[in-house]
Amino acid sequence: MERYMVKREDKILRTDTYLVRIETADGQTFEDLEPRRLFPFSDPDRYVTFLDKSEKEVALLADLAGVDEASRRAVEECFAEYYMIPEITDVIQVIDTAGIFKWKVKTDHGVVTFQIRNRNSDIKQVEDVLLMRDSNDNRYRIDLAKLDPKSMKKILSYI
Repeated sequence: MERYMVKREDKILRTDTYLVRIETADGQTFEDLEPRRLFPFSDPDRYVTFLDKSEKEVALLADLAGVDEASRRAVEECFAEYYMIPEITDVIQVIDTAGIFKWKVKTDHGVVTFQIRNRNSDIKQVEDVLLMRDSNDNRYRIDLAKLDPKSMKKILSYI
């Protein structure tokens, strides 16, 4: 099957937390597609791919501005869930148990406990920001400039 190029007159409808349906102007329907940004940081509104359940690309949208408002909103709502990265605002505790780091933190979405298995690959520092990935592949962000001294002291040996 050839990749479908989404057109202005097509409709994109959100059907689940991360899924959409594309209804084309000529009557085709593509179900259970997961929109993903091809360039999430450098060009987030251009080049959106739509993947089926086997993660095969089914459709491509060149620019979010190229569809109607409701379709754009449906895609952006999926992105808000998929690309959500909680901000850690307070480090409550970090425990090292045989190289597995158990973190208890306060985020902008509540208190969370998670594990990091490999600090070298799962914690990256980009300027004053720490990007972390836990053992369940959830992502977190810490703005070091905003972190209180007590929390900073708890994480210094782990970054």
